[in-house]
Amino acid sequence: MGFRGARAEPDSIVVQPGDYLQFVSSDWLIHEVHFDSAMMDDQTRSFMVATEQMNSPPLLQQGARFVLSFVDAPLGTYPFRLQGNRADGRGVIVVASPPSVP
Repeated sequence: MGFRGARAEPDSIVVQPGDYLQFVSSDWLIHEVHFDSAMMDDQTRSFMVATEQMNSPPLLQQGARFVLSFVDAPLGTYPFRLQGNRADGRGVIVVASPPSVP
């Protein structure tokens, strides 16, 4: 995912358990990623807290990265907001089972 101001591109993405995902700042503004615990179910919130991924450090320069691990992640939605120099942006990561192969 990349940043354009306080907007993630794309603002929603589907990953599978075991995947890694990275947020990459595309400019020199300050950005932080915060997962919205009030909108998460108990399992997804517990996973993010246990893996210490609820908040990114400040991303202070172009190309700065925040890498998330979804190894052993429960299926579900992981809503987030982007904060920084501009109005907050929002998005969601969905952890889903891999599609079945016929």
